[in-house]
Amino acid sequence: MSDSYTSAKIKEALVASQGSRTRAQDILLGWAQADDRLLRGLVEPYLKGIVTGTIERVTKPATEKSVTTVQAPVRVPVAKVPVPKPAPPCELSPEALEKALSLMGQGHCRRVRARRRLRRDRHRR
Repeated sequence: MSDSYTSAKIKEALVASQGSRTRAQDILLGWAQADDRLLRGLVEPYLKGIVTGTIERVTKPATEKSVTTVQAPVRVPVAKVPVPKPAPPCELSPEALEKALSLMGQGHCRRVRARRRLRRDRHRR
């Protein structure tokens, strides 16, 4: 996942989800369904395993295939994930986005420290 485009989209999803990993996953899934470049960037590290598994499944001996077809298929319910509309192109440069991510959550601490300083100064008067 060395693709800077993929990394930027992951960071963008984290920002859009306000740090929620679960929500960021939902956002990325929706974007990947509409964006081939993002999908390829996400899948690339796992492509060899996907291909190997597919070859294994297709080339199983006929006896193994008949055993698996006799068994009832297991159906796993898949939750419908709302597909968000693709966001307009990011206006932030990668450096600005990196800085914004590094500053996330720091504003609260600064405000608290400022309030404490004000209280301390008022108390000293």
